[in-house]
Amino acid sequence: MSEIVRETQVRSNRLPLIFIGFALLILIAVFINVRFGHRGQDDKHIEQGINALNARKFEEAEREWREALKESPQRPEPYLLLSEFYVTSGHPEEALSLLQGLEKIAPSTKQLYRRLAESYSLTGQTVPALEAAKKAIEQDPSDSAAHALLGIQLGNQMDARGSVSELSKAALLSPQDDKIALSLAQAQLDAGDFAGAEVTSRKVIARNDRYATAYYLLGWSFSRRDPSPDTLIQAITAFRKATELDPKRADAFAELGRLSSLKGDALEAQKALKKAWDLGLHDGTTAFNLASAYRKTGDAKNATLMSQEFKRISDYTTRAEALQKMLRVSPENIEVALQLAELDIEAEKYEDALPLLQKILQLQRQNLRALRAAEKLYTRIGDTKNATFYRERIRSFAKP
Repeated sequence: MSEIVRETQVRSNRLPLIFIGFALLILIAVFINVRFGHRGQDDKHIEQGINALNARKFEEAEREWREALKESPQRPEPYLLLSEFYVTSGHPEEALSLLQGLEKIAPSTKQLYRRLAESYSLTGQTVPALEAAKKAIEQDPSDSAAHALLGIQLGNQMDARGSVSELSKAALLSPQDDKIALSLAQAQLDAGDFAGAEVTSRKVIARNDRYATAYYLLGWSFSRRDPSPDTLIQAITAFRKATELDPKRADAFAELGRLSSLKGDALEAQKALKKAWDLGLHDGTTAFNLASAYRKTGDAKNATLMSQEFKRISDYTTRAEALQKMLRVSPENIEVALQLAELDIEAEKYEDALPLLQKILQLQRQNLRALRAAEKLYTRIGDTKNATFYRERIRSFAKP
């Protein structure tokens, strides 16, 4: 049984893996549709699913491809279309099951291992994700996305040098890909190459001066250097620009507030940190810094309230760390993983809870407690489609 261990990250703001959208799924479908012209169009379900996808009738497309899979379980097309559909719609555990089946019957399928690496990563399985990414590069050394996936996985395992190396290869193969470039900038930051991260971020800004994440990483390239008046100003300027371009970027507001406090501007610090908190960044660092900013501006009431929030978060951290330690000792313990996921949901750490739940549900598809936790998670974040998906699964698996 695979390990159920949360990915260890250098910082909570690590760039996500490269997600593919419905536009790319449509392109894949069109490509497969063209191939049918050479195969006699013997499987109408696949073609009908592609037509439904083009009409944005996603549930109908899924049904058609499921029927195609039943009728032709040895053909790769239904596996590929369904797996891309599930990754895109936020159900990588479903995609992973399909891709593992495809690996058994057609391991040479183009880009199979890259897709496996992505699905393993999205379900929190770092070790198999790393191995699949390596196989993806063996399968196609010119696949920039495969190099990027491997680089990110190496970074998650604290191999900063290896991460920079693979992401540099990916950037060379796709020099105009801003997502890969910014993943490289992140890896350079993690490796302590702040000057390199600055150069990489500025290259992206030169191509697209409206890219908030590029300014965000540029800010980090200055704020993590030895402090000086110049680096402080450069960092504040970059983070302020990031917040202007993306007013919902809570982590940029938090760092802007911290740096403003270092500069001696308590009012600006309070304003930025309050914005970060209001946007949902309820971590211990933000609570502590905001409490400090309130004290400096003479707001004793709010300083006390934020100090209480800091204590609550600290208590959560203590419990979460204990559960994480238990998982490291006993990585197959689904009960502990589920407790941690439930704790994360109550603490509004939804991004931490989701990979745990996805992994649990891949191993135990009928685990009602995990299904209920997933339904609660998606309900709380306002994702009615996924909440309904899990609600229906609960009804289908629950005993009469």
